[in-house]
Amino acid sequence: MSTVLRPRQAGFTLIELLVVIAIIAVLASILFPVFSAAKAKANQTKCMSHIRQITLALEVYVQDHEKYPEAGQWTYVLDLPKEIWKCPSKDDLDIGYGLNAFLPDTRAGVITRPSEVIAMCDALTPTTLSMDYKRHNNGAVVAHLDSSVTWVKKGQDAGRWGVGKFPIVAKVLFGDQVSVEAPDYFVDHTNDLTDFVTKEFCICGPYGDGNGDGVKQVSGSPSLPELLNVDYIGEGSYATLNADESPCPGDPAPSVASMSPLLPTDTALDPAFPVSIYKHWTIPANSEGVYKMQEQQFYNAKFPNRTTYAVTYVYSPVTQKVAMEWYVDDGGAIWLNGTQIATSGTMNTGIKPMALVNFTLPQGISYMLIRNTNLPEGMKFKLRFMGAGSNQFPTGSDPAAYNPLVAPISVSARL
Repeated sequence: MSTVLRPRQAGFTLIELLVVIAIIAVLASILFPVFSAAKAKANQTKCMSHIRQITLALEVYVQDHEKYPEAGQWTYVLDLPKEIWKCPSKDDLDIGYGLNAFLPDTRAGVITRPSEVIAMCDALTPTTLSMDYKRHNNGAVVAHLDSSVTWVKKGQDAGRWGVGKFPIVAKVLFGDQVSVEAPDYFVDHTNDLTDFVTKEFCICGPYGDGNGDGVKQVSGSPSLPELLNVDYIGEGSYATLNADESPCPGDPAPSVASMSPLLPTDTALDPAFPVSIYKHWTIPANSEGVYKMQEQQFYNAKFPNRTTYAVTYVYSPVTQKVAMEWYVDDGGAIWLNGTQIATSGTMNTGIKPMALVNFTLPQGISYMLIRNTNLPEGMKFKLRFMGAGSNQFPTGSDPAAYNPLVAPISVSARL
């Protein structure tokens, strides 16, 4: 009997199949993120193209009308195809981009630094003060008023929101409703919801980094009023700046050459004056800089024989009459939206309550310029807001002795 040998059928063993599956899985794990990243990048590029087209159409509208469109009308008056308004990474929104909420009805002629001002960006509302940062690689696409379009990862890299003459009001559109708001980096300084008195904050220090006296007494000891009137920056001009040109961290400070002609005749800049102090406006880490806001009782900048300037932006959701508690060491002045609202007139030794200054704080964001002049032992400057008509400082007194604010107040070091 003969044995018939049959040919072996071709096929894979179980081990071979498992190896192939494992290789495919490894390749997929490598390639799928690449494909996903490529798609995300393509969406980002398409989004930038959409925003660029909208920005150019907006520029044409402004040239024709000499102002920006109304908050609820801007997507209609530009008359662009519907697909342009959709962000490819957020196609559930009919309008995927938001116009800077300070721009509606603003006249183009008041904007002096268009390359720094945000025109529009990835957003969840048609007018906005915030960007949708999770849309494109944990960043957002933003356009500026000079028609430049870029991708940013952090809000401080995007540019400025504020434009126009102070006080400025932002109109954020939610559906058909317009809400007056402040950017999210404004910090609520009210103590609590019952008394509506702001927490104390101090603003003090020179520009930039470095140290030194800065002012040299040339002809003996100048009188105190002359010290108080030292003008390093041209106060009249700085107090009336528009929003897009008002000082922000990183902006250049006035040069020594520009300050010298402003000094009193018997006061001059020390030849050894460290120019680096006047490099830029800054938010300091400790006791240097002009934007420092401290929620504490005392604050000593430790820069003697100097006049320095501070800037803060104050937001009120309504127009309200307020009383501002002002502590100062040793003297100074305050301007609100270009108008001087307080001056010490005398010098003190040690921080003391100078006055309760009553004034009207308008709705929106106001610009406050503060001058602080000090004697040799350091400078301190402290502010707090309460309701108008208060006649007693809250510190160490019965809360019933002062009036509450009508609405909470927020502050910010930048605009």
